[in-house]
Amino acid sequence: MPIAASFHSIRDRVVASVDAKLAEPVLLAFLQNGSADPDRVNQQVVAVLRTGEEKADDGRSSRDRNVRVSAGGGVLRIDRARYPDVVLKAGDKVRAIARAGEPWFEILTVDDRSHSRLIANLGDA
Repeated sequence: MPIAASFHSIRDRVVASVDAKLAEPVLLAFLQNGSADPDRVNQQVVAVLRTGEEKADDGRSSRDRNVRVSAGGGVLRIDRARYPDVVLKAGDKVRAIARAGEPWFEILTVDDRSHSRLIANLGDA
């Protein structure tokens, strides 16, 4: 059995604290060849979802204006300590269920090497 490094409990508390302020509920839709994956059940999690680059609608910095347009894509960051069994794959989908219109995103790539977060790069679905 692996022994946790002394900082792991501190790391987990920091990640949980960030999630308490920035995370939102999302639905993970697990797919295989475009259809529901029979080996993985869809799951709702609370994770940090950042989407698009915010720019003013005229191309100027968003700090100059209150009107913002969100470009496509984004990044989903899931707390590994809270959801250790989540396995994401390219082609899976994410639904931002707390946002207006409940937009869908497609998982383009997955970075599972971080010890604190499972990170998925997203595109528009």
